[in-house]
Amino acid sequence: MTIQNISRRTLALFFIVGAGGPLQAEVLNEAIITKVRAAVVACAGHQLAGQDLGSLVSHGFTGSRRKDRWGMSVSNPTIIGPSTVGVLSRSNLCRVTVTPGRMGDLTNLLSIAGDALKQNGYDVTLKRINYYVSEKQFIKDGKRLDIDAGTRIQYGVTTMEVILKKVR
Repeated sequence: MTIQNISRRTLALFFIVGAGGPLQAEVLNEAIITKVRAAVVACAGHQLAGQDLGSLVSHGFTGSRRKDRWGMSVSNPTIIGPSTVGVLSRSNLCRVTVTPGRMGDLTNLLSIAGDALKQNGYDVTLKRINYYVSEKQFIKDGKRLDIDAGTRIQYGVTTMEVILKKVR
């Protein structure tokens, strides 16, 4: 299933996976936090292709434990259809996590997906927001870091708010 197959009543959530395992874990958690109805996940390579992302989330499949599998960048993103994620709930607010220097990749991804979304009756708006986390663990330079609730991530993680507005 590709993004073109998304139902007009289904809102899509775009995740851009940053380099390394920690962001991957955060991306998987974000799918639950934002409670999206369906998600379209962008990643590099074929690591996630054909896998049930919803199952990975529910089983706690995180980058911190499988860091060797999740080392990837967002160059040449692969779009995975919502069927690989499963229905969580409805939302019209989507968040995209990117790493420094990846804005070109974000633009590239949205150029790929934007037209398809418009074909399905959505208007896409981007907004940069500050990114805070609640009690999650990250790995930086091979070391695990405990981040207290509300602490601002200083490791260059940027979140783009992607607002999908139904226009038809």
